[in-house]
Amino acid sequence: TLIVGQIEELQKGALNKSDQKITKKLDRYATDLLAQIDQLLHWKRTEAKAMVLNPSMGDASSILKEIFQSARNNFESKNLNWSYSIFPEQLTLEMDFEKLKIIVSNLLSNSAKYTSPGGFVKLDMNLTSNDSIEIKVKAIFLIGMKGSNDRV
Repeated sequence: TLIVGQIEELQKGALNKSDQKITKKLDRYATDLLAQIDQLLHWKRTEAKAMVLNPSMGDASSILKEIFQSARNNFESKNLNWSYSIFPEQLTLEMDFEKLKIIVSNLLSNSAKYTSPGGFVKLDMNLTSNDSIEIKVKAIFLIGMKGSNDRV
């Protein structure tokens, strides 16, 4: 929050268009970092079994899109290709959306972390035949062959 506050102070000043663009990016990155730190703290509490489920009604599709959009910066900065496929486009159900955010964000973060530049990260959500949802995070990466310039 200290960084975000300083960026907001910078944005209040008279800035040229280039500086405004940079401070907007910095603000977005700082906000994403703060959200990731919060998620990490929640994740640690979940691992310690100090958290209980807190189900609520919400749209799983829009939550997953929001999670993926916040991870895009990470993918782009690592030169990763990415996509998401969420079906149906709106799916209202009862679940613990905070836990969903923590788990999917962690999977996407690890995908970006362990996928080499030029690789591919994909998020899929589908409604199954027994009315449950299936969420998949796929990371496809390129491996250099020893002694060769070819990539597999």
